[in-house]
Amino acid sequence: MLHHDAGTKVSFVVWNVGAAAGTATVTAYVDDQEVQTWPSDSTAPGTSSGPDDRYVRGCGRYPPRGRYVLRVVVAPARTAPTNEVDIA
Repeated sequence: MLHHDAGTKVSFVVWNVGAAAGTATVTAYVDDQEVQTWPSDSTAPGTSSGPDDRYVRGCGRYPPRGRYVLRVVVAPARTAPTNEVDIA
């Protein structure tokens, strides 16, 4: 559960499932508004990378009005999963 006074942060890890090293750009959206973008370092095949302390901060503050839709897009992308989160 997120608190409206805490500021919003997103935690994720990207995996390279390809055969060559590569980079990814992760963009987070809340209610279809872009809130933060994170570029990965070069990631070797079969390994993962993520933000240094596991979180991308600075994704905004939201009033405690209930449910928000979080969508994370990874480019180059295969999927763009969405999650709903409650802000208390």
